Amino acid sequence: MSDHSSPFPDAIRLEPGDELGDGKYIVKGSLGAGAMGTVYRAEHRALHRDVAIKVMHPEVFERQPKAAKRFERE
Repeated sequence: MSDHSSPFPDAIRLEPGDELGDGKYIVKGSLGAGAMGTVYRAEHRALHRDVAIKVMHPEVFERQPKAAKRFERE
């Protein structure tokens, strides 16, 4: 992971080369971390396009009940 760190010490961390979605996406690096989670740059392999993937810490949903709805809207 790059020098962007999550505010949550036990947050899920993705590394360059990690695959998501049964290999549909490959992580290229971290874009940044914020109050709700960490955003990663990844490549959609079939479309050969960069995408952003946001990984939220489960604790956010516990502390902020409206966080799930806000995440879905994003």
